[in-house]
Amino acid sequence: MSAKGNGGNVRRRGDDSKSGKSSAGRNTSGRSASARASSTGRRSGGAPPKRSNQRPPARGAAGGRRPARPRIRVPEGTPGIGVSLARGLLTTMTSIPLVVLTIASTLVLWGAFAAIGAGSSPPVMAQYLALPPVRSLLVLSFLNSAASIGGGGGGALAGFLVLILFDAFFALMAISLAASALTGVGPRAALARTGSLLRRRIGRLFLLEAGFVSVTLVGYVLGAFFAAPALILAIVAILYLGAFVEPAAALDDRTPRESVRASFEVSKLLRNGHSAMVAAYIGFLIVLWVVAPGRSGVATPTVAVWVYALVGALLNVSFLSAFVHRWLVLRRLVLPDADDEPAPPNGAAGTPESETLDA
Repeated sequence: MSAKGNGGNVRRRGDDSKSGKSSAGRNTSGRSASARASSTGRRSGGAPPKRSNQRPPARGAAGGRRPARPRIRVPEGTPGIGVSLARGLLTTMTSIPLVVLTIASTLVLWGAFAAIGAGSSPPVMAQYLALPPVRSLLVLSFLNSAASIGGGGGGALAGFLVLILFDAFFALMAISLAASALTGVGPRAALARTGSLLRRRIGRLFLLEAGFVSVTLVGYVLGAFFAAPALILAIVAILYLGAFVEPAAALDDRTPRESVRASFEVSKLLRNGHSAMVAAYIGFLIVLWVVAPGRSGVATPTVAVWVYALVGALLNVSFLSAFVHRWLVLRRLVLPDADDEPAPPNGAAGTPESETLDA
């Protein structure tokens, strides 16, 4: 009986194994059939299962969807660089306060360089009032000359800071007088407005001038370690991105950080037009250097050198007035809450893309 029982158990285990194999075979065949069906469906153009491509909405500070930043374009009717350059030249040459400021500043800077025994060459005299970072290079040159000739680090550093402060005074006064002339403000009212801006915003202009000197120093170090083209590229980049920094701080009461951001945005907005204007200024500096009369190292400049230096200074200020003109025209594109200053003639105020025509 035990043998029979064992035989029955063996037969039952055999039957179970056969049934397991058959069920496994059915499962395998079922999976292969479904795979073939799905493959056939894809080949026959059947629609695959839909996937949700929706992403969860970005959450802002209040938990809602973050609003998209409106795209900004230059509106139609915006004056080109030719108009800005012409207005800058006309404004500078016809504004008596601006002409007097330019001549007086050139004389003061020549006296400062002469006081430390560093005779300025004619091209340097013509670029005393150049746009930063070009004049920032002259500030660094003054520090180097004062330290090597004067023999004292403390006096050289004091003169260095005073020169930065003087550049800040000049920049604020020149920008204010140019903006007043561009908007039709009379000389007396322009001087009163400039005095008010000096009392309230000279500290910010001093920080910006010191910042330009610091960034220019970095470019100078790069040029010393690599090659002169590195310094040239650094100067062009600083001029391209920072052309509107000081007008934003002087005219619109912006912090240095806000002024830098606004200048970056306007520079990117103008693109090719701004590049052409910066290239025109660089070309002017090159020509100014090439046609310089006289020679360097002369203690007392000749009349021809003085005429050349003063004309070069006035043309430098004319370029500054041209950048101020473009800033007054386009500043509301990036600063909707800008000060209530009338835009210059032939100007156009900007609005977001939804409210303006394409350029």
